Amino acid sequence: SSDPSASPSWSPTAQPSTPPTITFPPTVSPSSMPSSSPTDSPGCPDRLLKSVALDQSLTMWYEVIVFQRDTFGGMGGLLCVSLEYTGGPAGWIGIAFSEATRDPQFGRKEAIIGIPGLRSSMAVVPRESGANLGQQLSGLEGNPIFVNPGKYEIPAGGIEEDGFSGPSLKLLTDYDKQTLRNGSISAIETSLDPGRNTSDFTRTIMSFEKYLREPNEIEINPNESTLLLYAVAPLNNGGEYDSNPEWRYKYVKFLDSSTDVLKAGPVRKRIRKHEVNR
Repeated sequence: SSDPSASPSWSPTAQPSTPPTITFPPTVSPSSMPSSSPTDSPGCPDRLLKSVALDQSLTMWYEVIVFQRDTFGGMGGLLCVSLEYTGGPAGWIGIAFSEATRDPQFGRKEAIIGIPGLRSSMAVVPRESGANLGQQLSGLEGNPIFVNPGKYEIPAGGIEEDGFSGPSLKLLTDYDKQTLRNGSISAIETSLDPGRNTSDFTRTIMSFEKYLREPNEIEINPNESTLLLYAVAPLNNGGEYDSNPEWRYKYVKFLDSSTDVLKAGPVRKRIRKHEVNR
């Protein structure tokens, strides 16, 4: 497996006129779950105990919930994730699944991306007109609904002349495929000295629950090695994004043995944010 480094890209087809506002304390934007998803399936635990260091500043906390065979619409189970980036402010963070084993970084990706400070809404200009992220202030009927965090389909080589491979309304999957559960994205300024008013670093956290098997998507087999890509778009001191940072990759086996499997628990009745075992 290859060790990645945290760095991704920000702006879509066109750069937003101003970068999205990062709110402290964090702005949490739950993602909506389309009605086609099984509504009575078990939920993830409140505390995520397993972790993998994707690089020095990016850690993925996770658990796997395996459903009984052929229950809950054949979705297989849930991958419960809390992705945590520690460093400077981030424009966006994301992970992706791919079957492009020969050239993972540039192959087609099924990505999950979160942008701190942006809430779910509808695009203000049509997709064909090059709607910018950061412009989701009001809606136009019949245009894509922006979900944050959300699913994106990134083609091999990206889009546009620069091969952009980050969050763009052109790449946002249709709303009926936005099946993430309990999604949230937040950014928290942290100081090592509580007596000071300045921050030493920022923690950007993206949490979500994803079904292991979904129609026309890459299946996640938790008992086999999974090609996982990740990226972070850091902000520089001027508040600008890296134009198109590189996706890194690592092979992850979510379950080492049958003893790692969590039994499906009771149905969750309220949305809550995942906690990691610290």
